[in-house]
Parts: sequence; structure tokens; C-alpha cells
Amino acid sequence: MSDMEDENPRNNRGAKWQKEWGRLRSFLGGSTRLTRRQSQWQKGDGFTMVDLDLEGKPLQTSEIDGERQQDAETDCFGKNCQIFKVAASGRLSEFRQLCQNDVTRLQSRDRAGATPLHHAAGNDNLSIMEYILKLNNGGWGVICKPGDKQPTVVDVNAQDHHGRTPLHWAVREGHPQAVELLLQKGADAEIKDEEQAAPIHTAVETGQVECLKALLHHPDRVNVNLPGHGGAIPLHYAAWADRKQCMKLLIENGALPCLRCDRGSTSIHMAAMKACSGTLEYLMELAEEKGYKREMLLSFKNKQDQMPLHAAVNGGNKEAVVRLIRIGARIDAKQDDESTPMHLASSQGALDIIKLMMESADKNRQTIHLRDVQQMTPLHKAAMFDHTGTVEYLLEEGADLNCTDSEERSPLLLAASRGAWKTVKVLLSRGADANLRDLNSRNFLHLAILGGGGVATFHGELGTGSLRDLLDEKDEFGCTPLHYASEQGHLKSIELLLQQGASAKVKNNEKQSALHFAAKYGRLNTVRSLLNSPQGPNIINDPDGLGDTALHMASANGHTAVVKFLLQKGAFIHKCQGGRTALHRAAIGGHTQTMRVLLSTHAHLLNQTDKEGNTALHLAAMESKPATVLFLMTEEAEFKLNNNKKTFFEEAIELKNRDVAMAIVGHDRWIEAMTTFSRCDDFPPIYKLIDVLPDICMYVLDKCRTTASCDEKSQEFWIKYDYEFLQCPLDWRYKMIKEGIAEVPPLAVLNKMVDANRVELLSHPVCINFLDMKWNAYGRFVYLSNLFIYAIFLIFLTIFVATAAHPTSHNDFVAGSNTSSANETSVNGSSVNDSSVNGSGIHALHNMCQFKERHWLENICIVICLAFGAFNVLKEIAQMMHQKQKYFRDVTNLLEWCLYIATLVFIIPFLTDACEREDIVRLQWQMGAVAVFLAWFNLMLYLQRFDIFGIFIVMYIEILKTLLQVLMVFSFLVIAFGLAFYILGLSADTLAHSTAGLSFFQTGMMILEGPDAVDNVIVPYVQKTLLYPELTIVFIVAFVLLMPILLMNLLIGLAVGDISGVQRNAQLKRLAMQVELHTELEAKLPEWLVKRVDKVEVTVYPNRNCKGKLANWLTQIRASMGIDDGNSVDHDAARGDALNSTVTTRCLAVAIDKQKRRMKEMNSMLVQQGQLLRLIVQKMEIRTEADDRDVGDAAPMCRSGSARPATAPRSSSKNSLSRA
Repeated sequence: MSDMEDENPRNNRGAKWQKEWGRLRSFLGGSTRLTRRQSQWQKGDGFTMVDLDLEGKPLQTSEIDGERQQDAETDCFGKNCQIFKVAASGRLSEFRQLCQNDVTRLQSRDRAGATPLHHAAGNDNLSIMEYILKLNNGGWGVICKPGDKQPTVVDVNAQDHHGRTPLHWAVREGHPQAVELLLQKGADAEIKDEEQAAPIHTAVETGQVECLKALLHHPDRVNVNLPGHGGAIPLHYAAWADRKQCMKLLIENGALPCLRCDRGSTSIHMAAMKACSGTLEYLMELAEEKGYKREMLLSFKNKQDQMPLHAAVNGGNKEAVVRLIRIGARIDAKQDDESTPMHLASSQGALDIIKLMMESADKNRQTIHLRDVQQMTPLHKAAMFDHTGTVEYLLEEGADLNCTDSEERSPLLLAASRGAWKTVKVLLSRGADANLRDLNSRNFLHLAILGGGGVATFHGELGTGSLRDLLDEKDEFGCTPLHYASEQGHLKSIELLLQQGASAKVKNNEKQSALHFAAKYGRLNTVRSLLNSPQGPNIINDPDGLGDTALHMASANGHTAVVKFLLQKGAFIHKCQGGRTALHRAAIGGHTQTMRVLLSTHAHLLNQTDKEGNTALHLAAMESKPATVLFLMTEEAEFKLNNNKKTFFEEAIELKNRDVAMAIVGHDRWIEAMTTFSRCDDFPPIYKLIDVLPDICMYVLDKCRTTASCDEKSQEFWIKYDYEFLQCPLDWRYKMIKEGIAEVPPLAVLNKMVDANRVELLSHPVCINFLDMKWNAYGRFVYLSNLFIYAIFLIFLTIFVATAAHPTSHNDFVAGSNTSSANETSVNGSSVNDSSVNGSGIHALHNMCQFKERHWLENICIVICLAFGAFNVLKEIAQMMHQKQKYFRDVTNLLEWCLYIATLVFIIPFLTDACEREDIVRLQWQMGAVAVFLAWFNLMLYLQRFDIFGIFIVMYIEILKTLLQVLMVFSFLVIAFGLAFYILGLSADTLAHSTAGLSFFQTGMMILEGPDAVDNVIVPYVQKTLLYPELTIVFIVAFVLLMPILLMNLLIGLAVGDISGVQRNAQLKRLAMQVELHTELEAKLPEWLVKRVDKVEVTVYPNRNCKGKLANWLTQIRASMGIDDGNSVDHDAARGDALNSTVTTRCLAVAIDKQKRRMKEMNSMLVQQGQLLRLIVQKMEIRTEADDRDVGDAAPMCRSGSARPATAPRSSSKNSLSRA
């Protein structure tokens, strides 16, 4: 660009200018859209506002004429459009009149968001601008009438919708005087528009030299190095647009050429990329004036370590390359990946630039031999991207045809691996060595096939002799080209390789032949070609290193068509080294269609096992293939045990394969699956379902409950409960116990539910009715009998204690026993002789020791209590021997021992003369108190077995446990305060704290009653009898805060929490107690009785009232307490929502499985239709590109053990096509 053009920017405003700035925006990383508002004077006093896009096309145009206003303009500017027109035209008197009529018009905005000041500045109307800015500085009184409200100050930095201020408008339209005026009036020169351009960027961008000078005259207001879009400073803008004069002004005013944009490019990079000779030469001259060499300036690097010449080559600008070379840029300079400009040009196929660099700066042709970080030459780069013209030119200039890179790939190998077939033909015709190998020992033929090309493509250039030399060569993994052709499905290549004599018997390092590869990826036509070859019969049953044949491979990957073809060709059913057949492989993959084909030919495979004893059904269940499991179950597969004594169902449960378990339970053979297990050392499957898959167990219980098909309110409506899976078979259970294999408790399934906290399972109607069956069969008779016997004992013990004479009914019996003579006692001031009283008490006690002297009822009570105590002591001993360690873990057993021993100690002395001895009497009646207390307390524990009372008793026991735990913790505080009060001598007159023991006791009582402040503190304090009054008061206050208040509130809170917890788990607690009751009872009953009363199923008619009045009354009580037996229709309605939700979920799961099976069937049908269409096309002799590729799965990019993909491009770490 010339200096004359730089002075007159209006001559350079076309579409080309817009495109250049769009490229700059794109280069700097921002939006590619560049909007420019341009004002051009038209006829008269009108003007046109034009918005341009990058191509210079008008987006919207509004033409305003001074004489005539169009309707569209009114829509654009509204009622204030006249002021914008006048501000643009410069008619000051008219503008002044408009402002005097309505001063708020100065703040109005047009459709683009511009104010009148914008229009005045954009049209260089200085008089209008001075008028507006004068009013802005306090001149409102000139146009305002007294009392008028003055508008707010006009913003000199107001921005339109594009973020441009009036200063932007003035600079863009080239009005330096307007720029000067705005800067004098306080305009901010660093405000940026929506494209991050400040006025100084706009001045350089549009080439407004005079405006730039006006801006630079205010160095305190204008930052000459202000970053703009993408971090570019004004100097970058000047370099990009070749604004030499602007660049001079910027540098003279302090611009720094060494500053970089966000991408790390300097001004010289910008100039080099755009071939801006003016700015480039100026920067070079400036550097030389500063004492820098041109080589140093041309060696500046951006963030990609690219030098200016690299940037120019990347930009594809031939003119820029020429100019850089002329001023001394080196074509052998390397960037961070050691790529030279020659490498970059070769990658792009820029032949003209390559020729230019070779002719201008490389007379010795040295750059064509330079290598980058991957040891690639420019020839590698050209061959890699299939630039045949560049390849031929480089070869003519002396490039090494067979040079190798860091992976030992020649240009021929690299082109073959990238599918650059034109370059391959050129290189072969030039005599490239096809026998070279890469780092993985792959030859040209390996890489060509992996690159997707057919051997026929370059067979003519390669020649038959050279081709045969490469046929059976192996790479690092032992694979020949035929292996890869079979893997990729290149039919023409396979046919040509076989015709040329390639051996199909060659195996790789894993002992796999090409047939294994073809079968693995489902290449049906490839398999057909291999088996139809003369070597076919020898390889069809050939195993690999693991014993897998091609049939194994095809079955494992579900290639049904290949399996069918192999069976038709006579493939044998072999077992691999693990003992697995093709059916095992298909079952692992879940390929039911393949399994159907195998079983249709070899039905004996159905129940064959591998070395671990697993059938195909086992493997399908273990691999979570529900459709396959259903298929094998339908095919009547046998439910065998593997070497781990597990069925397929047990394996699925242990692996938590929920879908498989659901499919098994939903099949017609589900009962067989539930009852098949190892009866030697394992539990039934439902025992594991409870622990691992409770939702599946719930589904099983649902299937164990069936109802009649009639109306639910009919008398004939019945509910049938099947208990087969809720109890272990009795014969098996007793056998396990007798043989000592395992300890199987009664009701093992329900006990497992209790241990796992499966309240939703325990509350299932089947479980509830199972417990009711147990209760009706033997539980109520045994338990009520025990309760009846215990009640008789309790009644007679209570009668005897209440009626028998005992020392506490006589006054001063204890005191009288300490003296040998009758004492005189003063009562109400009179003397009384106690000999008569004591004598009557001793006489009564003497009569109690005489059988004939006692009342007959007392004798009956003594006999019954003695018999009950003795019998239960023997019972507890037998129970201890039976339960062993478990017996001592139950606190109830300790209470019963205390009860029975206390009863015997209390009763036995009445049968001897020991009751007349004072020490025996003392112990006897103390034990009586203990016995009667424990008897009634134990009755409460008996009643917790009944669901009517049990929940309340459980609450009481839980709170009692909490209380004991809290008291154990806070006993330290009782000791602390007790000792403190003992030392301080509290309550000296009452002797409550006279000893340490009494002090502990009194402190404990004070917790419940609270300290008596009057008697213990106030009165002694007033009477000055406290030893340490101040400290005593401190301890009393601390005691009140820590013990009665804090401790009581803590206990209340814990009690509430315990009750809430019990209420939340009330159902589980109640059912758990019933399970425990029946477990204990059944463990004590003889085997023959349990077998006689036990039932496998029960049918209930809920609408028939066959109960007595007492039973109905108890049922009403149970219903009022929220306890139901689960037999009623109302109970079903209560559980309806939850059950329906669960059943719906299960039905959805089954439906999804069915849809999956249907989709697989549809896929199979589509494959068959595709094969049919292929046959039709072949019959009609229609050739397509698809005929050259076989059907099947996509092959992987690399072989097992390869460090890199086989066909991955070998390019530099940086993108060689990236811009500077």
C-alpha cells in the first residue's frame, strides 16, 4: 500500500478491505464478523448510513433527506428523528430551536443507539458539537425557562449499540478537528467497542492518519500500546494493514515493536503473514538503526515458536515469502518441533512456495534433507498428505527416496499407512524400496492393507515378483498381510494374495490364522474365500494357542452367518483348553441366535460343562445375559451344580445380576430353580436372595400368594399361601444338624430376614400368614400353656406373700432382736412395754414353721411355689446344656435364675425349723421380696411376645436400657458431688452426708427430688452452722444445673428418641419377636411333632366368619392398634399401591427384555435382507464399491500389544497447518 493511499483512506473502503480485517479478527481469535458504519455525503444535505458485513454487502440502509422524511425513518427514530437529521446536516439555528422546544431531545437515541452528539461528530459538525458540549458544561440556563427541570448531563462517552462513542464516529469518518474537540471536552480515548477496538485502533484500522495525530497529541489521554482485540496493540493493526505512516507515528510516540498479542505474535509476524512490504521494510530499518541485525529480528518466535517466515508459509502468502527471503529470512530455520518452512510448505502442497524457496535461498538443495523432531523430511510430509506434485518435484531436486523417520518408515510406507494411493503409485514408479519395514516390522503390504487400500490398486506398479516377496512376511506380532486383509475384509486383496500364493496356514504369535481373524470379525465372504481355497480343509478346525477354533471365534462374537457356514463346511465341535465349547462362547456373549444354530446341529452341547463344571447356563447367568438364560431354560437345560457346588441361579445371586435373577424367577421353571441347590453344605437360594436381592425375593413371595378369580367380596373368594420357600425342607434340616455339617435353625429364612432388617419382606402377607400358621399349629398351645402355668405360680406366690405373717408386720422387730430383754419405748410421752408385741410376732412366725399350724391355702402355695422353682431350675440347666454359649448372651435367663433361686430360698425355710432363726428369717424375707418383684417383672417380659402388648413393653425396655447407660456414665458426677458434700458437711443435723456411702445415696436421691435449699443451705447459712458457706453454695448451684436440670432433660430427650425409633421399627420389632418365639419353640419340639403339624400351603377364605366371639374380639383389638393378619381384602387394598408399583416395575423390566429380544430378531432379519440384496445385486451383475469390502464388525486401529495405532498419522506434535 502506498503512502498516498495511506493519506487518503476513503479510497480504500471496499469489500477487499473488509475481508482483510475479517481475517485479522479471525487470526486474533475473535468473531469473524466485522461491522462498519460508514457515512458518505450524497446530494444536497442528505446522507446514507450503511452497515457492511465482511463481504461488503449492505445489511440495512436508512436514507435521510433534509427536505423529505419517509415513513420508514419515523419508525427508525420516532418523534425525535428531526434532531438527528439536523445534527448531521449542521444547521445550528434549527438545532438550537429544537433543543429550546424540548431539551430532552439531546438525550434521545436512534435505532442504532446513537445520540445527536454521535451524528454531529460523525459528520464533522463542530458548531453543533460545541453547542452540545457547552450545554453539557453548565449552559442550560440559556435555553431553559425559570422553573423548568434541567435534564441530566449529556454523556460525552455515550456508547451506541455497537459500543462506539462519538470519538469512535469522528475517528472512523476521518474528522481530526472533531477528535480534537472531543478530547478537549473530556472524551475517554480508551473505551472499546464491541470488537474491543479503541479509537486509536480504529484510526490505524481505517488509515486515518490525521485523526491518529490528533489522538497522539494527547499522550496523557491516549495509551499508544493499548491492547485491543486478541491483545493486539495499534502497532499490530498497522503491520497487518501495511500502514507505514501510522506505524511511524506510533513508534515515534512510544509504541513498542517487541510487544506480542495473545497468540504471541509480534508486529513483524503480522507484517510477514500479510506480505506488507512497507511496514516490513520499515521495521527492518528501525531495527538496524537501533543496532539489531536483521537475522535477530527475523528470528523472533511466537507462542508456537514460529518465526516470521513460518508464519508467512502457514498463511500461504507467496509474496510475503518472497519479501522475507529477500530481506534475509532463513529457510532452514526450525520451530519448536524442528519443522522448517520447507516442511510446512510440503505439508500444504504449496509447490510454488517450495520452488520459490529452493530457487531463491537453497542453491545447494540442503533443506530437502533436513528433519523435524520425528525425523521426517519434507518428502515425508508431502507423501503423508498425498501431494503428488510436491513429491515429484522433491524427488527431482534430489530428495532421498528411501529415507526413514523415527519409526523407521520411508515415504512409501508412510503414504501407504495414510492411504495416499496416488503418492504410492508415484513412489513405486520411481523405484521406492517396498521391502523396508517400520518399527513394528511391518512391510509395505502390511501398511497398505491397514491403510484401507486394495493390493490391486498398486499391483501393476509393484510387480508380481516384489509382491510375492512380501506375501508371508510377519510383523512384530506375527501377522502376515493376509491376516490384516482378513481382519479388514478386503475381498479383492484376499483373492489376489491367495492367487499369488499367500499361505492361509501361517499363524501369528497367538497361534491364530487368517481364518481366526475373519471369523472373529464376521467376515463371511472372507471365510468363504479362505475355505474355498486349496488350504481350506486344513485350517477349518485348526486351534489357536488357547485351543479356540474359528467356530469358537465366530460364536463368541455372535456372527451367526459365519457359524452356520462353518457348520455347513464341516467344522467340528472342539473344546478349548478351558473345556469350553462354541456354545459356551456364545452364551458368554449373549448371542441367542448363534446358540440356536449350534443347538439345531449339535443338541448334545446343551448340558456340557467346562473344566470348572459350568454349563452354558452358568456362564450366561454369571455374565448377566438374561435373554440367554431364558433361552436355555426354555430349551430345557439341566440345572447342574458346578465345581463350587453352585447352580446358575446361585451364581447370579452372588454376582448381584438382578436382571438375570428376575428373568429366572419370571420363567415357568422358577420353582425348579428355587429348589435346586447343594443339600450338603449350602442354603436354599431364597436365603441368599434376602441378603443380596431383596426386591427379587419380594417378587418370589408375590408368586407364592395366589387368589381366586372370582369377586373379592364373594364368600368363595380364597387366598392361597405357599410356604415352600419360607422354610428349609425338614428332612434336609435335621440331616444337616445330625451330621454336624451346619447349624440350621428353625425358621432360617425368617431369621435371615430379621438379621438383614428386611421389614418389607417380613411384613409380606405370605410371611405373616406363615407365622400365623406356626402359631395356630403349636405356638399358641405351647406358649399359652407355659403362660398358664406361670400365672398359677404367680398367683399362689402373690397370695402367700400377701397373707403370710412376716417380720415387717410387727413394730420394732429388728430393734428387739438386738437385746435379750423387753425394752421400754416412749410413744407420745408414755411408756409402753414391747414384750407383748414382739411375743405375738414371734408366735406367728413359729406357727408358719409348723405344717399343721398353717392354713391349708398357705400349704398349697408353698408346695406349688417349691415345685415350680425346682422344676424350672432343672429346665434352665437343660436349656444351658442345649444352647451353650448362646444361653449366656440372653439377659432374660439371668433374671429367671434369680427368680427361681429367690423363690426356693424363700419357700424352703417354711418346711424346716430354720424359719425360727433370726438370721434365716432376715435372708428368707429379703429373698421373698426379690422373688415377688422378679415374678411380676418376668410376666411383663412374657407378654412382650404378644403383638397387642409387645410394642409398649419393647418401648419400656429400650428406655430402661438407655437409662442404665446414662446412669453408668453420670455415676462419676454422683461420686464427685457425693464426696464434695461429705467434705463440706452438708445436712449435718440430719446425718445425710455423715459418711461417704450415705452421701452417695443422698446425692442420688437429690437428683430426683432436687436439693432442699431451705433445710440444707438457707437455714444453716443463717444460723452460721455451715463449715464452708460460700463454697457450699457454689457446689449446690453447680449440682442443680448439672444434675436435676441437665440430666433430666437429657433422659427425656433420649427417651423420646428411643420411642420414636421403636415406633419407626415397631413392625420389625413385633415380627422379629414372633420369629424368635417360634424359633425357640420349634427348636425344643420333637422332630415327629414338627413334621406332623407343619404345613406347606394354606388356603384362607377371608370373607367367611368362622371365628368365635373371643377371636373376633381379639381381631378387633388388633385392628384398632394397627395390627393386621394380612388375610383380609382390606389389607390387600392397603398394600395395593406399593405392590402395584413393584409389580409395574417388574413388568417393565420384563417388557424391556422382550423388546431387546425383538430388536435382536429385527437385526437378524435386516442382516438376512442385506445378504439377500447382495445376492440380487450379484445376480444382476451390478458392481459397487461395497463389493470390495466384506461384511462384519469394524476392526480395531491397532493390534494387541502395539504401542501406537497401526494407521495413526505420524505428524509433528504441533499442527503443521496452524497459522502464525
